[in-house]
Amino acid sequence: MSVFDSGFALGDGVWEGLRLVKGTLISLDAHMDRLFEGARSIDLDIGLSRQGVIKAVQDTLDRNGMTTAPCRLMVTRG
Repeated sequence: MSVFDSGFALGDGVWEGLRLVKGTLISLDAHMDRLFEGARSIDLDIGLSRQGVIKAVQDTLDRNGMTTAPCRLMVTRG
């Protein structure tokens, strides 16, 4: 992430704190609801569908071999 990213420099974005337990993301639907509602409220285009975001998160967890961990999903205007 660039130090010039508006999310980093100005807090311009949305985020959700997720918890991965034994390979399962806890309360994933509720987290996605809040993420997309938060993005709508500040007119932020996430650039992916809900399923696209879930797939990106799961792919990242899989590539890193994670099964239990706290996770922070951040979306900024870049």
